Amino acid sequence: MEHKQNNDFFKNTIRVIISNFALLLSSILVGLILPKILGVEQYGYYKLFMLYSVYGALLHFGFVDGILLHFGGENYCEIDKRKLRCITRFFISLELIVSSILVICSLFIPNDIYRFIFIAVGVYSFILNTFTYFQYFTQAIMDFGFLSRVNMLQAISTSVIIIVLLFLIKIKAINYVIYRQYTYCFIITYLIILFTYMFRYHDLVFGEALSLGKMKKTILMLFKIGFPVTISYQISNLILNLDNQYISIFFNNKIFGEYSFAYSLISLTTTVLTAVSTVIFPYLNKQEISNAIKNYGLNISYILGLMYFLIAIYFPVQVFVRIVLPEYIGSLAFFRILLPGVGITSCISLVIFNYFKITNNSMKYLALGIGVLILAIVLNYLAYFIFKDPYAIAISSLVVLFIWYLLSNSYLYKRYTIERNKNTFYMLLMTLVFEFVTLIKNPIISLILYLIVYFGITELLEHKVVEYIKSLIVIHVREK
Repeated sequence: MEHKQNNDFFKNTIRVIISNFALLLSSILVGLILPKILGVEQYGYYKLFMLYSVYGALLHFGFVDGILLHFGGENYCEIDKRKLRCITRFFISLELIVSSILVICSLFIPNDIYRFIFIAVGVYSFILNTFTYFQYFTQAIMDFGFLSRVNMLQAISTSVIIIVLLFLIKIKAINYVIYRQYTYCFIITYLIILFTYMFRYHDLVFGEALSLGKMKKTILMLFKIGFPVTISYQISNLILNLDNQYISIFFNNKIFGEYSFAYSLISLTTTVLTAVSTVIFPYLNKQEISNAIKNYGLNISYILGLMYFLIAIYFPVQVFVRIVLPEYIGSLAFFRILLPGVGITSCISLVIFNYFKITNNSMKYLALGIGVLILAIVLNYLAYFIFKDPYAIAISSLVVLFIWYLLSNSYLYKRYTIERNKNTFYMLLMTLVFEFVTLIKNPIISLILYLIVYFGITELLEHKVVEYIKSLIVIHVREK
């Protein structure tokens, strides 16, 4: 039974990874072609819309995170649909009211550009938050096949819009595209995805529903458990992006561009991280707390083993950049420093955060996050003040990640008396190995050396993980 659950977990993870990779490709297409289609000024207006639309995601007030926490791991067929319909209709009504207020207030903005942008944000926030509600519910009931198909549809829709617009310009059917036109297309894409979710889960909207009065306590509970998670997630984003903010403030646009491009390269690796994060919580939430706690160290080991293997992507990527994008060679130094942080970030985002959620310690995680954010602000500023060097800020951000991991990891170990293992030492050792091996100029030699050391250290310190993966492969081969 346990092997079947593990096989299902890995199959669903691979499935979501593939769809997330399609989203990544569409994002690359947008990132490379859209600026050319819109031009500098129009592209700037569109990015302004995107900047403010991020805050629109906060207007669900934690409700969608509450849905994921409450229903994570449950069987869709066994959930009372009358309760779900009441919850769904309440949330759609709430978002419609909030978005309408934002749109109405935006009508009084005197500046035409900002008026359009905030009206668009108001409309988009309703679509996005309702879309996220269905997406999180799909994740909660572990319908990862459908989730993957929706991600593919989103990637294809976005890519088609960009390609069609580029084609129309090439054949001179249109001379240029303004930011308003692309913003309409962007919003319509999300509207199509929302309708796809609603068609799939029409039982959540249509049919007999319980009264709001009977569901009042449940709805309040969803806000209560979800709000700390939403705020914690936003604080995590601030911590992870703080170094980028400092670079944009204290250094010129060229250095900021190189630093930002390094983060774009890192996203090639975090695509896998996002996929695993999507799958892991419902599986953890489905387990008994005692069993989940017992497997905590092993789950950290899995993620570390996977991520420190995946950062070998540095070697082919740096060759690609040197040959195809020589103007971005300066990004490679930042890429090299920051990339091992993916292993640390993955432990925090995938495992530790989810364990805080399933053990109802979201408020504690929030408090730790606020403390780490303050520490990050101080350390990043000191790095700039003392060294006046962007590389110092990059190293400082890596130190902050490690401290964040130590604090949150230590809390779980002490709180639940978990048996200590070698994960922290493995993480630190592999980070140092990567940083030293990448000093070798020959990429082939450095890649081979890194993989040899990786497999050696992983076999020595994470032997259980190696044996477990081997057993899964054997079982999979036998099933075939």
